[in-house]
Amino acid sequence: MTDNSEFNENNGNAVNNGNNESAESADSAQKPTVWVPTYARLIEVAEADVDVWGHANNVCYVHWMQDVAVAHSAAIGWSAQRYLDYGAIWVVRRHTIEYRQSAYRGEKILAQTWIAEMKNVTCLRRYRFLRLPNDVDASNFNGFMENADDFPKSAILATAETLWGFVSTGTPRPARVAPELREAFEKTVVQGGVRFPKLR
Repeated sequence: MTDNSEFNENNGNAVNNGNNESAESADSAQKPTVWVPTYARLIEVAEADVDVWGHANNVCYVHWMQDVAVAHSAAIGWSAQRYLDYGAIWVVRRHTIEYRQSAYRGEKILAQTWIAEMKNVTCLRRYRFLRLPNDVDASNFNGFMENADDFPKSAILATAETLWGFVSTGTPRPARVAPELREAFEKTVVQGGVRFPKLR
């Protein structure tokens, strides 16, 4: 196992938190809107996700966190193959989940994720899981969200975060985050991103 002390850092650049912010400029109407890139993926609670109590098992959220994180990375050009070609990958150091409400079979959930902080050899990724009304057309919800904070707090099923460590594929030692990887996550420009309908 990797010695966690090797991940200790005294420097690194933090990026914005999960509150989306539009670029402010006099000619913003002519420029792409730039905000903290929040990526979203639609989930439907399947039969296999449900436990003996009739709701989605808590372990499912860990799987969903990984799935939406991988999809987010691929969407900005960093697929699993690109990490392997580069010679370093992300590994989980810590998951933290706060469960607020139960999810049930057949329900539609929107999983949101964004990078809260990027350091030299680690990053902190955050997540939100929202219950969607049954009558909402969520077919186009996979992608970057333009109005990711536009929802009632009562829709939140769970919030979570993962501390990821960047390690070399050749050795179990930490690797420095490549500048091009940092830039891809921190400077995503979204034009006409997917928008939420008003959730009731």
